[in-house]
Amino acid sequence: MSEVCKFCGALYWKNEVNSSEKYTKCCHDVKVRLLNLTEVPDLFKELLCSNSQEAKNYRQHIREYNAALAFVSMGVEIKAPPGTGPYCFHIHGQIYHMVSPLDSS
Repeated sequence: MSEVCKFCGALYWKNEVNSSEKYTKCCHDVKVRLLNLTEVPDLFKELLCSNSQEAKNYRQHIREYNAALAFVSMGVEIKAPPGTGPYCFHIHGQIYHMVSPLDSS
């Protein structure tokens, strides 16, 4: 990554420019402003930085954890289809996710 957004400092590969020769996947020329991140919970620091067996296992399977938990935050009313056959999950309309803190306290 050798290119830097002149507005927010995000790093890009040289070929990530759009047709206007701009890098817009970050702040979109300062049209998008993100709040500063809060402190990372101790549990995640431990899982991402420690050399414990549990942390190593977490890092080795981090994509599976992410995929398994990604659907957890979506509320849905499931209506079983009539008859038999493979179940298909259809989404109609706008999708809304219920966002809540990872730390239950």
